[in-house]
Amino acid sequence: MIGRNLLAMLGVVCLSIGLTTAATAQVAPGRSGSSSVLYLETGDAMGTLTAWGRCYAKKQRPQSLSLIATRASSIEEANVYRKLFRRDGIECLSNETLSASLSLVRGAIAEGLLRAGMGVPPELLQPAPRPSEVRNLSDMARCYVAGHGEQSRALLATKPGSKQEAAALEPMMGDVTACLPSGVQISFDPTVIRFRLAEALLRLAPQSAAATDAGGAK
Repeated sequence: MIGRNLLAMLGVVCLSIGLTTAATAQVAPGRSGSSSVLYLETGDAMGTLTAWGRCYAKKQRPQSLSLIATRASSIEEANVYRKLFRRDGIECLSNETLSASLSLVRGAIAEGLLRAGMGVPPELLQPAPRPSEVRNLSDMARCYVAGHGEQSRALLATKPGSKQEAAALEPMMGDVTACLPSGVQISFDPTVIRFRLAEALLRLAPQSAAATDAGGAK
């Protein structure tokens, strides 16, 4: 069963997911400080977050790429985020305020970049690791996407945060967890996985996908 709570990874490695204490920032007119939230006051929070991510990725592509270039859940990611959102991002909010963890904000931007269809610079492309090489959720996502691009795109066709999203992810989980090192278990929020898969589709080196397709899915 897919859990809605984002929990720590268990086992031989620590897979980092979600927001670290330091990875905090804020985008909302009239607000200040270093809390980790973008405040969203709307009935469809995830839909608004996704729409914002598409807008920001389109209007602020260089800034979006600079955030995606950092390691997820790192101090560097948090620092880049704070720097960017001192100036940018509010224009895509209209009259709303947006509340989301940095992990979700990064994912919404990654999905926005993917949907823009312009790819990323070569230096941002990454190979698919073997399961034994997986050290975080981003690694796991690239391992999975290398052999399951079609399934990953089908997941992205669902509405984020919806029952349809969770239902689409459920049958994928056997192959997703096959990309974990032996002995590692995972419980997660489906939308976090969705956004990591979106970033993996965006950043996977072409030779990784070609090699996996030739040799069979992982």
